[in-house]
Amino acid sequence: MVEEDEDESIDVLCNSTSSATLEDRASNNEVCIKFEGGKLSPGYRGSNFTASTASISECSSDQEEDSGTYDEELSVSSPYPMVLKSNMPLCQPCELNAHSPTHRFVVCADTQFGITKHNLDWDVEIQYSNMAIDLINEMNPRPAFVCVCGDLVDMEFSLERKKGSKSKFPSSLFNGETGIASREVCDAIQDEQNEDFKRIWTRLHPDIALVCLCGNHDVGNRPTPRSISRFRAAFGDEYLAFWVNGTYNIVVNNVLFINPSSAQRIYKTQLRWLEERLRYARDHDAKQIYVFGHHPWFLYDEDEEPESLTGASPCPPEWQSSSSTNQTFPDAYFSMPKKYRSQALELFQKYKVNACFSGHFHQNLISKTRWGMDMIITAPLSVVFDSTGKEVDREKKSRLSRRKMTFESEEAMLFDSYSSDPEEPNCRGVRIVDVEVNDSAVTSSFSHWFVSL
Repeated sequence: MVEEDEDESIDVLCNSTSSATLEDRASNNEVCIKFEGGKLSPGYRGSNFTASTASISECSSDQEEDSGTYDEELSVSSPYPMVLKSNMPLCQPCELNAHSPTHRFVVCADTQFGITKHNLDWDVEIQYSNMAIDLINEMNPRPAFVCVCGDLVDMEFSLERKKGSKSKFPSSLFNGETGIASREVCDAIQDEQNEDFKRIWTRLHPDIALVCLCGNHDVGNRPTPRSISRFRAAFGDEYLAFWVNGTYNIVVNNVLFINPSSAQRIYKTQLRWLEERLRYARDHDAKQIYVFGHHPWFLYDEDEEPESLTGASPCPPEWQSSSSTNQTFPDAYFSMPKKYRSQALELFQKYKVNACFSGHFHQNLISKTRWGMDMIITAPLSVVFDSTGKEVDREKKSRLSRRKMTFESEEAMLFDSYSSDPEEPNCRGVRIVDVEVNDSAVTSSFSHWFVSL
């Protein structure tokens, strides 16, 4: 279902090599995120767009060296970073150490400027983002950060090109008579959407940091060095990690786990980095470890295969008047290939990741691995889907629960009840996550709930 982009198959190394180990480099840097005036200060490996001044924080010299090499090899015409740096002094105490019994963060997903009207305009998505920002700004206690889990905008050249003559753009915007949208036009529209996203999200309260992930509509279904470079130019690093109040937060570009064929070295480099960061978090007694990515690592079951996913989401109401009324979106499209998924899940189990947060599915869904990690998918701030597979999954879990009641202990029954998919409204909104930080990772915990717009 996910077609490949034949003309973009070059591959480059995304980071420079260094004699220092990741642990050595981490010990030389302040491996923590600082929240002051909405600034996102250095975590390990770089920076990200932030809310209050559309700025990128100062990197260490080591991080700047990596970033420069990466951009040079990706043939970026402008120096990194592309937006103004922040000179905000680092706040104390270091976030590596817990300094409060609780903190809060918010997860949003799929702001996807342009999706409703097929990139002709994105006024409705701007409205939804403004509503979410108003809701977040009024929260008490105030969140430490907001993470937008990818698909910040809708336009992406390789995806638009696949539409061919079905593209919603006037024929004058096509390249000759081929019926294929031009790269120049698509890139220009994506750039405009990116700028509007940053303009709107600078309304976020200056005390709240904003972390932006890339999704397939930001870098394509098969990311390339060029598409990743464009995202970095607009928003900063596509993978990074940071401490908040003794908890470790890892942001990944897991679009690469869908199809890394055009960016194999970047994929392998990120995978090595991911294990190093997980090991580092455990070595430094992280109270909780959270991973953020656009794609769910799985929908209903960690061992699911495409053929086992029989559900589908019908065409949403916003598109009912178009020629695609009968179009459906199979659950299998949203599931990650098992061979790549297993590489990540093995690491998550080994280093005891507490939860993964994602979007992409355009609806709420909560699942759990057999070993207890939560897979939390958050509904979008754009077009909402509603899969028939969720009801099938609920019935399956209900049968399993009844079977456990017959054959297993009360403890097992309680665990199964906890791991089942709770009912949540299927609509636009944001997810609030409250973290309770105690003396150890065992006694620390988190709770979360979805708030409708």
